[in-house]
Amino acid sequence: MNVAVLLMGENFPVAGRPKLQGFFITKRVEASSEEVAAAQAVAAVKADPQFSQSSFVEPTVTVNVVHQLPESNLMKDTEYLFFPMEEA
Repeated sequence: MNVAVLLMGENFPVAGRPKLQGFFITKRVEASSEEVAAAQAVAAVKADPQFSQSSFVEPTVTVNVVHQLPESNLMKDTEYLFFPMEEA
């Protein structure tokens, strides 16, 4: 099945940015179910090399929406929309 997964990340260290970043991104994946699609999208974000692996706060990725697309829809992943995390 052709699926779009909207994700929100929090507390990611991003190269070239002084503060931890949050983000929104929509990933398109081919998967056998919505649950598998969500897991694949989260894994793809966590494996992105632009995110530094060292942080004093554990980064999180939340699945906000999983939406099945028509098979003819060849949507591409969106760009990351970053925002700075608030300091506690």
